[in-house]
Parts: sequence; C-alpha cells; structure tokens
Amino acid sequence: MNCSNKAYKFRIYPNQEQEQCFAHHFGCVRFVYNRMLALFKETRQFKKNQYKVMLPDLKRQFAWLKYPNSQSLQSAVDNLYPSAARLHHL
Repeated sequence: MNCSNKAYKFRIYPNQEQEQCFAHHFGCVRFVYNRMLALFKETRQFKKNQYKVMLPDLKRQFAWLKYPNSQSLQSAVDNLYPSAARLHHL
C-alpha cells in the first residue's frame, strides 16, 4: 500500500491584538516548560502524570496562566518528557 503525506503551509497576518495574544500564550507555555524542567533537575524523577497534576496549582499561583488553553500547557509537559528520557535514561 502506497501512502503519501500532504502538508499545507499558510502565512498568517495577525493584527496587533492577536500578536499580543500569541506572545502571551507562547510565553506561558515556555514558563511551564522551564518550571517543570527546573523541578525535574531538582528531583531527577519524571512522571508525566505527576507533573500534569501540578498545572492547576501553578494556575492558582500565577493568575496569568489561566488565559492559555490547558492543552498547550499540558503539551509543554509532554514535550519535556522525551528530552528528559534521552538525557537521563528514564
């Protein structure tokens, strides 16, 4: 069976408000990634579900984390796991 993949590329032209929203959203994801990375470096243990459970506490601690959607913040934890596994052979 021959399988081919297709991809589409779109250029977007966001207005000023949308650019600010994107910057805030990406900044929140970067913050969660770095926060979880620091926690991993302290404990040297990584369990994805354990870290995802911490997200609501982070949202209560930092009010500005409430605005981006939760899937993006969870994907920051998901993206950290392969790196941690390669570095420390989990």
